[in-house]
Amino acid sequence: MTPSSIYARPRDAALFLFLAWLIPPLILLQLLLVGLALFDCLGRGPHQALGGAIVVPILVLLVLSQRVSLRQHRRKVVQILGLYGLQVALAVGGEAISAGPIQALHAANAGLLLLAGTSLARTTG
Repeated sequence: MTPSSIYARPRDAALFLFLAWLIPPLILLQLLLVGLALFDCLGRGPHQALGGAIVVPILVLLVLSQRVSLRQHRRKVVQILGLYGLQVALAVGGEAISAGPIQALHAANAGLLLLAGTSLARTTG
């Protein structure tokens, strides 16, 4: 890695800011989609697809947080990634063993994920 590659270029910082502010609306959309799956006849497909896609901006944030000027956000990005991993584990694990309480924790963890995403967005500017 060259010395100049460890510093965030303006476009890297702008992308980080954009993605940090994108995470909370994506999580809110997830909540809307699960509500539509429960109370309408939408099905879980869109909820699951968006849930899988949310990992992409989180991973990009993780890569960008390695830049010197963005390192102050790394802990929050890692926290979001951890909560996302837990979210997937709760959904998949709860469904695999048909455990309602574990699946209910998936819903509670979504709230924590939203709080962590909002916290990151607010600290980025």
